[in-house]
Amino acid sequence: MPRVADGRGLVKVAAGSREGPFLDALIEVLREVGSLPDLAAPHAKHPDLQPVPLT
Repeated sequence: MPRVADGRGLVKVAAGSREGPFLDALIEVLREVGSLPDLAAPHAKHPDLQPVPLT
């Protein structure tokens, strides 16, 4: 849930009872996203990303 005015967001991920390589990869992606400085950074790093409708 982005708070664009504050430059912050909340990401909620349901992983169920996953473990092993799937969970390791998911954690790595979340760490990468969490290390980005702002909400524009994912697009700058991966310009081919497309927004996902939230409705």
